Amino acid sequence: MKKIVFSVILLGCLTGQIFSDDPVNIFSYKVGKYEVHMLVENRSQSSSSLLIGADEEMLKEYVPDGTYPSEVNTFLIKTPKQTILVDTGFGTTLFDNLKILGISPDTIDTVLITHMHGDHIGGLQKDGKMNFPKAKIYVSRQEKDYWTDEKKIAALPEAQQRNFRNAQQALAPYGRKVSTFVPGELGAKIKEILPGITPIAAFGHTPGHTAFLVTSDGEQLLIWGTWSMQWLFRFRSLMYRLPTMLIRKRRRRPEKKYSHTLLSGIFRLAECTLYIRQ
Repeated sequence: MKKIVFSVILLGCLTGQIFSDDPVNIFSYKVGKYEVHMLVENRSQSSSSLLIGADEEMLKEYVPDGTYPSEVNTFLIKTPKQTILVDTGFGTTLFDNLKILGISPDTIDTVLITHMHGDHIGGLQKDGKMNFPKAKIYVSRQEKDYWTDEKKIAALPEAQQRNFRNAQQALAPYGRKVSTFVPGELGAKIKEILPGITPIAAFGHTPGHTAFLVTSDGEQLLIWGTWSMQWLFRFRSLMYRLPTMLIRKRRRRPEKKYSHTLLSGIFRLAECTLYIRQ
């Protein structure tokens, strides 16, 4: 198995300094001229059965009750000219967190979607109406094509079709305001989709899963969508189980020592170097 190496830093010890004392559900940082706020949407306990590579001895030592803490987070990026939201979580506490920051949903210019699972697009619409009426929605072409492939959907059991319909309903109110892009490989020359925002291919969790690299004044921050690592396992490699189909389709990710700060869409990560098996 190949290994990828990422340097990740505990939130609160970022290259971009913390610039305010926020409520417990909001963590704020500076990346050059950009403000980045991590908004905690949900905290819960996840089952250790989701972790790959954890043997019985490790589980007994570090997660004796069979669960570990997890989070669902969204991100607000304020540039000198734009207000950008990355993912919308379940759409539960998101709007309370935005209100605390003094942000009204109708002032959001852009919503970037890492992937179209319900815990990342749940806040896009309510009762068929846009929650962000002035925003343009960006999602990778591969991701949108996957969730809107009617032939593929028709061949699935009804229970599995529900997730696809939910994904389609999330985008439907935005119509032509939904724009697609093709993310690039890390390290390659990639066109920005917005000033200082570069889409990075992170396929595997879903066929079009995308990370977003934020760059301003020489500082960089990588915002990942769904990525799982339990820091208590020190430097062990643990990931979510993926459906066989997605494993077959998973593209080779770049093997590179990555020195950017990384924020997970699920966890605040400990400072360490991760070796992720794929």
